Amino acid sequence: MSALTKQQIIQVHYSGQRNQDTESFNLIFESAGVLIAGIVIWRLSTVFLRKKRLRSANRKFETAYSKEWKNRNKQK
Repeated sequence: MSALTKQQIIQVHYSGQRNQDTESFNLIFESAGVLIAGIVIWRLSTVFLRKKRLRSANRKFETAYSKEWKNRNKQK
């Protein structure tokens, strides 16, 4: 890399040319943020789905016949 003078640095800065470094860093940070947010949402959805499955599994086996059988055993 060639050494830039202060005047050249100021001229490049105020000339309206885009700095590619900041754009690439912004892209990296945004993609990392999206990745982290996706992982967090994924983990939260698995926790809620696990709870929902446990609740529905309990309901699946509670039929009218099984309730009546339980009540019959309690009465004896």
